[in-house]
Amino acid sequence: MVNCPRDNCVLVGKKIWRYDGEVCPSCSGVWLCFETVKGLYENTYIHAPSKFYHEKEPNFDYDSWGSKIKCPDDGTPLETYVFRGIKIDICPSCKGLWLDRGEMEKLYVSKGMDILRRLLWLISRPRM
Repeated sequence: MVNCPRDNCVLVGKKIWRYDGEVCPSCSGVWLCFETVKGLYENTYIHAPSKFYHEKEPNFDYDSWGSKIKCPDDGTPLETYVFRGIKIDICPSCKGLWLDRGEMEKLYVSKGMDILRRLLWLISRPRM
């Protein structure tokens, strides 16, 4: 049993696409373990800070500071990052991700938009 880092309510298991997550019934925050975030990121369901979840493409265009909440899994103080204009909380120990209400939707990437982004990159490359 894992408790919400915001209001201490017991988190409830929920499928997020085909991955396991946990949601707070009170504040609607979402806890995602490392494997879930990695799967969602690699399958282009969400954007995630690649510094943590994709070692081949380091991304350092965000700042971090200590969070006031602790990891629901191991109690480590979370670190808050501004990523793509969204404040997210990441556990530096287990790499779990806490998203407050509405942040999951902001990180969501539709498959169509990802394909469009890749096509735009291809057609905008300098030709040889």
